[in-house]
Amino acid sequence: MKWGYSLLKYWTVGVAIPFYVYLRLKKLELRFVPMPNRIGHLVGGTELLLSQRDAGEIPETIKYISYFPPSYQNPNRFIVKMMKKSPEFNVSHINYALSLVHRLCGHTITVGEYGWYERDNTGVLLKTKPHFWLKDHHIKKGEHLLEKLGISPDDKIVGVATRGKSYLEWFYGKNPAYHDCRNCDIADYKLAITHLIHTNRTVIRMGTHIDNILEMQDPRYIELDHLGLRTEMLDVYISQRCEFFISCGTGIDALASRGYRKPMLYVNFSNICGLSVWENRCLQIFKPFWSQEKGRYLTLHEIRKMGACHFTSVHNTQYGIERHDNTPQEILDATQEFEQRLAGQWVTTSADQAMQKRFWEIFMTPYPSNAPSCDVGKRECFKARIGTQFLRDHSYLLD
Repeated sequence: MKWGYSLLKYWTVGVAIPFYVYLRLKKLELRFVPMPNRIGHLVGGTELLLSQRDAGEIPETIKYISYFPPSYQNPNRFIVKMMKKSPEFNVSHINYALSLVHRLCGHTITVGEYGWYERDNTGVLLKTKPHFWLKDHHIKKGEHLLEKLGISPDDKIVGVATRGKSYLEWFYGKNPAYHDCRNCDIADYKLAITHLIHTNRTVIRMGTHIDNILEMQDPRYIELDHLGLRTEMLDVYISQRCEFFISCGTGIDALASRGYRKPMLYVNFSNICGLSVWENRCLQIFKPFWSQEKGRYLTLHEIRKMGACHFTSVHNTQYGIERHDNTPQEILDATQEFEQRLAGQWVTTSADQAMQKRFWEIFMTPYPSNAPSCDVGKRECFKARIGTQFLRDHSYLLD
């Protein structure tokens, strides 16, 4: 098979050369995009890139050429197959050959400022439609699978995802420990899940190779992977169908948030420079930053000034920072507020609105830091909110 693949590669390179020359003669700026092998970046970046194209934000002089490298490690074969078949997103074999020709000509492969930085600075996702809708036969298959669990097509479902080390250990064969500060425990979600069940919703835990199982006797809480019922297609179907999604900011939530523009509740968010500020139906609370040196929690100003908003576990150790998980009560408070906001029942006080305004003023202030990713002041679309009770309980953030 190796000689067969080599023959195919050289054949496609030969075909690609005249096409490459044609593109260069048109004086197009070519930007080659090797597809990410993490589902969050794969779905989030692709959807943003296509939406920017639809909205006319990518200059006509720039041509993006996406491709799957030969050694590509597939995070979700179903969604990748959808992308390969999509008429809106060309990722044919010729694209990889074009990248080889590009390298042979002495050029490097760079991504550029569109798409893969995944910053929706202009709120383009709110102005465009999703690109990877499921076909009718996939929807029927998804309905059939959920009906086996007692979920009818009219039932309300909520997706929930937590981050742990087991998935990365399975996917990479090791755990990149520098992201351990982003992990959280599903047990802390039990109060919120119980509340959602009492409001006649079914809560489905998403993801594969998850760390801990939440034991609940109610059949309206479902651990898909633990039951052996999780499929890659079902990940996509539930993300498209769910009423809203609860996540800590882990890869699979990109299917719901960016892929299908679903309302998002983020709890236990860790890298606050990545807060999804552009999502208009979004509520967020994050892990407080405890300073071992100061013996107290850091203010938002201190977090931004020292660049801690992007810290990994390595940085935390270096600077003596601990990130404390949100409490079960904080997660419940945020869930109840989010639910009421979606229903149009939440009443905001002037004092709470002032705290919200103050938070985003600090958040948007440019700070000279050791991380360019912390420069969030240039974002033009701030639609999301921080949990009201969270800000009340952590008012020191605004000092």
